[in-house]
Amino acid sequence: MSIQAYDTIFLMSTSPPPIFIRSNVRFTLFGHEYVFPAEGVSLFGISSLRSPNFDPTDMVGEQVRIEVDVLSKEPFAFATNAWLTAEATVDNVYLGMKFNLGEKIRSKLVQAIQLEGYYPTNYIRKYPRIPAKDVIPTMPLRAIVSTIDDELLAFDIANMSPNGILLHTENPKAAFLVPSVRVQAQVEPRGSTMAPFDFEGIVCRMMMDMNPVTRNIKRYLGIKFTRIPEEQKQNFLEILKAVLESIQQSGMAG
Repeated sequence: MSIQAYDTIFLMSTSPPPIFIRSNVRFTLFGHEYVFPAEGVSLFGISSLRSPNFDPTDMVGEQVRIEVDVLSKEPFAFATNAWLTAEATVDNVYLGMKFNLGEKIRSKLVQAIQLEGYYPTNYIRKYPRIPAKDVIPTMPLRAIVSTIDDELLAFDIANMSPNGILLHTENPKAAFLVPSVRVQAQVEPRGSTMAPFDFEGIVCRMMMDMNPVTRNIKRYLGIKFTRIPEEQKQNFLEILKAVLESIQQSGMAG
């Protein structure tokens, strides 16, 4: 199998829908007001904000009140509760916020994004990642990562593509897995006919959020594949092929 099937299903589909709309955002944290003009706001919140005087990783889960001025042709404003998140790359650490929107504001924001929103070009990958959902019967949901001390950490899979994978866990032992760290892992398949595959990769991006129920820090690791053992590449391709066929048959690709 080649990756051409992936091209057929995803790259020839319609353009991705808009997900952001330009807005002015402000909030107060520990008596200091922060203002971010003309940032991209989605239904879920806001990300990739440069923080001038604190480390966002120290503030993950902190509750704040956000004021948002939506810069649409007919501007409107709203306020909502949110909690802080963090995102780290090799070059920088960014602040994010997750909104807790009421239904009325959500509906209004949906309409504004549909009419005047945008999809950022820097988000477009050659191979969009497939979300790991139970409804895709052949989609792997678990991976085991080897630490530098040869300890094994279990991760859930958030999504996967031919080029990389997004893993997440609430295990605090994963704190050392920061951008630029190289990892070795094994992806566990679903289905009795599938075989696992190992991979080596590099952490390109790490996101931190707080589970509102457990209050544990959840870490998401965006990992780029750097090597899949030659004898296991067929296992990887067979899994990918089965996932793509499931998506095609269910109509989820459209």
